[in-house]
Amino acid sequence: MFENIAIGITLYNPPETVWSYISFLTNLKLRVWIVDNSDIEHKSPISGIEFYKYNANNGGLAKALNILCEIASELSLDWLLTLDQDSTFKSEQDLLNLLEQTKKVENDIGILAPKILQTKKNGLNSYVMTSGTLLRIQAWKECGKYCEYFFIDSLDTEYCLRLQSNGWKIMIVYDSLLDHKQGAMKHKYIPFVKKHFYIFEYSPERLYYIIRNHIITINHYNNRFPADCKELKKFLRDTLMKILLYENNRYAKLKMALRGFLDARREITSHDGKSLN
Repeated sequence: MFENIAIGITLYNPPETVWSYISFLTNLKLRVWIVDNSDIEHKSPISGIEFYKYNANNGGLAKALNILCEIASELSLDWLLTLDQDSTFKSEQDLLNLLEQTKKVENDIGILAPKILQTKKNGLNSYVMTSGTLLRIQAWKECGKYCEYFFIDSLDTEYCLRLQSNGWKIMIVYDSLLDHKQGAMKHKYIPFVKKHFYIFEYSPERLYYIIRNHIITINHYNNRFPADCKELKKFLRDTLMKILLYENNRYAKLKMALRGFLDARREITSHDGKSLN
C-alpha cells in the first residue's frame, strides 16, 4: 500500500517496550529500517525489519538520519518517516492518516508532520520536530544532508528552515496525532509564584549542544526568518533562567552552556554564511 515510503527509526539504549511498537509497525507490512546508536548492539527480538545498522552513535542523530535518507534515495523511494524511540502514534489510524496524505499533497510539500499531543500550538509552524515527520526524499536531495556537526540538537529546526529557504513547504496533518514523551521533562510547582513549570533537567552535555546549535541556527537564519529566530532566542533565555532558578547541578550546566556559546561564536566566525549541511 505504501511501497514508496520507509519508516526509519533511530534507537539509543532503548527500553524493551520499543520492540513491541516496532512489531506493530512491521505487522502493518510497512518498510521498517533501524539505525542503532546505542552503546551496545541490539539483536532484534522480532522479524520483519528490512534494514538494521549498528552505528554506535557515530555522528549522533544527524548521521543516523542521513544514513536512512541515503538508503531511501538509493531505492528511489519518495518519502521517509523518521521516528525516535520516544514517539508513538496514538493509534493505527493516526499513522495511516499521515501516510495517506502523501497521495494528496502538492509537489512543493517537503515535510508532512503530525499534531503532537504535548503541544498546544494549533497554527502552522515554520519548524517541526523530526520524530514522526515524513520527509520528501527529493527535498532532501535538493537541500542537502542533516548537519552532522550539530550531532543531536536543533537538527529539526535548522532543517525545516533550510527547506523553506529553498522553496519547500511544511504541512501539519491534524487528524494524525503523535505521542512524544520527553524523558528529561519534570513537573515542578513553585510556591512563591504559585505557578506550575515544566523543567527539562537536561544533562550538562546535552545543554552544550542545545546552546551551541541554537545560536548557530539563529545566526544563519535570522535575516530570512526573524520571527522564528526571535522565538528561538526566547527559548534560550527561558532555558537559562530556569536553570538559574529551579534546576539542580547549576554550576556544571552553566559551565557547559558558556562553552556552547563560545564554540558557537567560533564556528560562526570561521564559517559565517556557509552552508550548514
